[in-house]
Amino acid sequence: MIELPDAGRTIWNMSRSTLRDYWENDTGDVYIMQNVTSEREHRRRIKEMAVSDPLTGVANRAGLYEYYDSLDKAGYATFMFADIDNFKQINDRFGHAIGDIFLKDVVNILDKNIPGSFIVRVGGDEFFAITLSDANEEIIAEMADQINDDMGRLEGYPEGFSPSASISMGVLYHAPLRLDIDEIMEKCDTAMYKAKKNGKHGYHIDLSLTD
Repeated sequence: MIELPDAGRTIWNMSRSTLRDYWENDTGDVYIMQNVTSEREHRRRIKEMAVSDPLTGVANRAGLYEYYDSLDKAGYATFMFADIDNFKQINDRFGHAIGDIFLKDVVNILDKNIPGSFIVRVGGDEFFAITLSDANEEIIAEMADQINDDMGRLEGYPEGFSPSASISMGVLYHAPLRLDIDEIMEKCDTAMYKAKKNGKHGYHIDLSLTD
């Protein structure tokens, strides 16, 4: 790493070769330095694109697996699968450009209300969140209510938008991290659909994997 006045922090590769004369005697060294800052940044961006959602900036499924593999499997976490209610109607009525802005706002709302969360966009209007913070049914209820309250207070949208904006959530809390993430997601997804059947704009907790 070299700090340059005009370029800031730069990354360089350095190689050294020994100079020898006709009789193979060492006469010195040649150092070759190559600025690889742009190359490293390009590689970083490619990797980031592979594990993140280009619209919202949160992780995609590949990013989820990478993150989950890095966690200490002796621990526990709370998992949430969130689906935007009536998102197709929102897109049809207000257009995809408004829908995209809304998706970004949803990410901000989830990030704000789920402490220490790792958020994933797993589908068009589906999100998954992992938080290592302690949670119980009371905390989850407050969290879900606040998320939907915040969605109902969004500003800068066309008239009639906010009343139709809500989320249904399926939740597992204090579930062991040793479990397979696909199994956890399936459980959360099933719980989310139960929340939708109960009238949407709410949550359902699956206790089958809770320790």
